[in-house]
Amino acid sequence: MPNINVNVNLGTVGTGVLGKTVLISGCTLSSCGGTKTALSPAQYNVNDFPQVLSIPDTAKSLFLMVNSGVCSGKTQCIEILTPTPTPTPTVTPNIDVTPTPTVTPNIDVTPTPTQTITPTQTITPTQTITPTQTITPTLTITPTQTITPTVTSSTCVTQVGFEVDTAGDVRYVNCCNETIYLTFSIGPQAINDCIQINSLFGVGASISSVTYGVTACSCPPPTPTPTPTSTPTVYTYYRASEVLDAELATTYCDNFGATPPGQGYVMSQAFYTTGATLLNSTIYKDSNLTILDTGNWVAGIDTRMAYITEQEYQIASNRTTTDPDGDGTFAGGSYKFMRVDSNGVVISTGTASCTSGGGGSGEEDIE
Repeated sequence: MPNINVNVNLGTVGTGVLGKTVLISGCTLSSCGGTKTALSPAQYNVNDFPQVLSIPDTAKSLFLMVNSGVCSGKTQCIEILTPTPTPTPTVTPNIDVTPTPTVTPNIDVTPTPTQTITPTQTITPTQTITPTQTITPTLTITPTQTITPTVTSSTCVTQVGFEVDTAGDVRYVNCCNETIYLTFSIGPQAINDCIQINSLFGVGASISSVTYGVTACSCPPPTPTPTPTSTPTVYTYYRASEVLDAELATTYCDNFGATPPGQGYVMSQAFYTTGATLLNSTIYKDSNLTILDTGNWVAGIDTRMAYITEQEYQIASNRTTTDPDGDGTFAGGSYKFMRVDSNGVVISTGTASCTSGGGGSGEEDIE
């Protein structure tokens, strides 16, 4: 691909730009579209101008980006207008053509309200026609410029490939409007992400041969945060079998006071509830609270279930109604009891003890 020589004179520049660098790339389409080819070297010091640069003859526009100073990262596209050639009217076997094109763009760079850069470029290409070009673009750079592209599925694709000519950082904007910076080494590279078309630029790197994919994509919806569910506290107790109050002498207190003494009913059947207290709680046979532990109490017919807490069971698991402290003496003492209806609801609680002379029972309800 042949090049043309360009004599670039920036003219008088502001003090805020002196000593800074710019990146210049040639683009194969107008408005800086198509393939961008960075000029070599990748960075030009403003203090080195005027100087002769070599650009591809396929360039239709020039892409400029300030690399340092208050305008660092700001860009502008300058479209190159193709002139209508004026051929020499006299044709001889030996055509001596002296190209004398002059390109005089006026670039007004305003990085801050008090800075103005007005470079003047003179381009002298060597070609076999005698065109006359006049390009007068205006470049205005505002340091506080904010670019907010409209993101739709048709403007985003799943991949972009490119060639890194000078290692360094590149940046792009993804489909969720987030600016991403990556560092690449020299050679062919690719980014696999939902990327906005025409958003890839070299920041410290010099890139070329940029090719976007054809598969469209869009920003995914945010993942909803699940609402945490609280787990209820489950309390464990142990009980004896349910008996009628009228049958205490032959059940809970059977043979109490005799030799050997009666052992009563053991309190070893586990039941569960979510209530911090038993009264008015619903009790279950399983810790998953799915099977009700129902009683036979109805109005006018008193029944009871002797019970102990989980802590009491862990200390002594062999507690009975005639040995509620579990010391193995069967010498009596108070046991706790509850009355449970057919819905598994504890409707009252109390304490009772077996008497010593024939298996009777005295009790003190605390309902």
